[in-house]
Amino acid sequence: MMSSPTPAPLLPVAPLDGGGGYLRWKESVLLRLRTLDLAYVLSEHQPEDGRSDSAKKKWARDDELCRGHILATLSDRLLPDYAHHATAAAAWRALARTYDMDGKLPNLPLDRFFAYRFVDGEPVLEQLAHLEAMGVAGKLDDRTMYGLVHQKLPPALVKAIALASPPVPGPSIHGPHLGHGST
Repeated sequence: MMSSPTPAPLLPVAPLDGGGGYLRWKESVLLRLRTLDLAYVLSEHQPEDGRSDSAKKKWARDDELCRGHILATLSDRLLPDYAHHATAAAAWRALARTYDMDGKLPNLPLDRFFAYRFVDGEPVLEQLAHLEAMGVAGKLDDRTMYGLVHQKLPPALVKAIALASPPVPGPSIHGPHLGHGST
């Protein structure tokens, strides 16, 4: 008697409980659905009448499983709001309308960028990477981003960078009080 192979265990997905974790939740759920070969039901419509009954049954089963995985990864607070959607795609689109901010608020990354403040005691490189990501999302060019990041750096760090940097010919970007080439 042959036994079927045991499927690999699924990675846990933290329940979605609001917009703060939507991107991580979305990518985790998509990874799960792709691993299970169910993600196609989010973008493909149910087979038309001309298709075989087995294709229709497979799509309906896969849609039901996909919907179940989506709903199972929602918090108890959110589940009642999305359980009424009949298909996985309908639930997925409803969640995206509520939580997916891409294109809804084009200035949100820039607003966050301009409001960002460095935190003493936190790793500076991680904070720089976070700030850079917000600048890229806000579509800032490199030169503008450099200038704005430079203005946000803690003064002690700006001074340390200026003192450690080799002299640059021409006008200093650090101003007369920090540049090596200034008189």
